[in-house]
Amino acid sequence: MDDSTQTTVPDANPLLQRILTDSFEEIYVFDAGTLKFIQVSHGALDNLGYSMEEMRSLTAKDIKPDLSNETFTRLIQPLQTGEKDLLVFETRHRRKDGSVYPVEVRLQLARDITPPVFIAFILDQTASRRALLNLRESEARLSEAQRIARLGSWQLDLRSNELQWSDEIFRIFEIDPQQFGASYEAFLDTIHPDDRERVNAAYLSSLEDRLPYEIEHRLLMKDGRLKYVQERCETDFDADGTPRRSMGTVQDISDHKRAEMAARENEQRFHILAQISPVGIFRSDARGLCIYVNERWLDMAGMEGPEPLGEGWVAAIHTDDRERVFQEWSQAVRMQTSFYTEFRLQRPDAPDGGKGRITWVLAQA
Repeated sequence: MDDSTQTTVPDANPLLQRILTDSFEEIYVFDAGTLKFIQVSHGALDNLGYSMEEMRSLTAKDIKPDLSNETFTRLIQPLQTGEKDLLVFETRHRRKDGSVYPVEVRLQLARDITPPVFIAFILDQTASRRALLNLRESEARLSEAQRIARLGSWQLDLRSNELQWSDEIFRIFEIDPQQFGASYEAFLDTIHPDDRERVNAAYLSSLEDRLPYEIEHRLLMKDGRLKYVQERCETDFDADGTPRRSMGTVQDISDHKRAEMAARENEQRFHILAQISPVGIFRSDARGLCIYVNERWLDMAGMEGPEPLGEGWVAAIHTDDRERVFQEWSQAVRMQTSFYTEFRLQRPDAPDGGKGRITWVLAQA
């Protein structure tokens, strides 16, 4: 940049002139009356794409597409009248190629320079705006992911007792954020009364032992409905062992819990019916390994307790029927069809050498 071709700031000392000329920050000096640019920093020229000669033909209004002449004149009036010493506002600057970028403007009026000039320090907010936009997008994605997973996050400041919940926790607990006390005590009040002491004890123990904890408990809704949630928590401690902050998650596991309870109830019903049934009942996996038989099956096979489990049940099949039963079972598994056949069960031989009783059975599976 050739300093000999540049207009200098009136009455500016050489150091100030050098700062204004060589700075990589965006700095503008323009006439307080005509608003024409007098001096522009190296950083401003690079960002706008103009030469210094081109900038001298422009005014401060020319690079602000969002501000009309009337608006800009009204904006700087408090500085001209002495009502304010500093004016801070956000706008956009327009480059030579027509592109625009967001900026924060810090504008001052230098009255001690003849003639008076405005000095504007500019902060390019492109990066910060992009970071803010990315943050908001990330927060939106996190909120959506939490909604889908029914998983909320929370944080408790143990020094101020201030509790922060994500949006999903409010949805899980069905609480209006405006009506929530945002404290640990307020959280305890949301827990089912029968589970409250257990949850509190688990949390206090985790602080004392300085260990994470995980617990399931119930929520009692206002209409009497029950929800089941799983809590996980970890706590940060200071160097002296003082708990500082607890962070955790809450997941709505109501559907899973109800399915689990229904399966357990069905299993209990099955075992009750199996015990009183007059027919032999067995269960096996796809490989043909036995995982359950009822008392009637044990009686017919002459076995006890766990003897038929795994491959043990094979010993109860008459030796002349085993190969056929295995083939038919394998075919049923391979073809994904029902297993239906007749064969003989033979009880073990008696201690006196007598042959074990043979029972013909019709097996379906």
